[in-house]
Amino acid sequence: MDTHCITIIDRRGRSIDIGHLDQHIVAEHNKIRIAEWTFAEYDRRMLLGVAEMNQDYENSGIGTAMWGEAEELYNDFAIANHFTDAGAKFFKNRFERGLGKYDHEEVDDDRF
Repeated sequence: MDTHCITIIDRRGRSIDIGHLDQHIVAEHNKIRIAEWTFAEYDRRMLLGVAEMNQDYENSGIGTAMWGEAEELYNDFAIANHFTDAGAKFFKNRFERGLGKYDHEEVDDDRF
């Protein structure tokens, strides 16, 4: 990763480094990439188009930490509306609970 932003201890006690590389936010455990969110330009702001997470690391707080970093970097980014069931559940939960600093628009984008 180009820029290391934070290190968190996830819910299972693992040390996770989160940072960014170009238009990607990445999470690493023991220098192995375990999650990556890919952004692209969309309508004068950024769009989260791809969010990948190793299944062994789901539901451990890493996505929430990545969300915070995404809001710090890209503020009110849009979100593509075609994620896996796990990804869709994560984003729906964030929207319904009003988590985060912004209301993020869901959009269709054929690039992803």
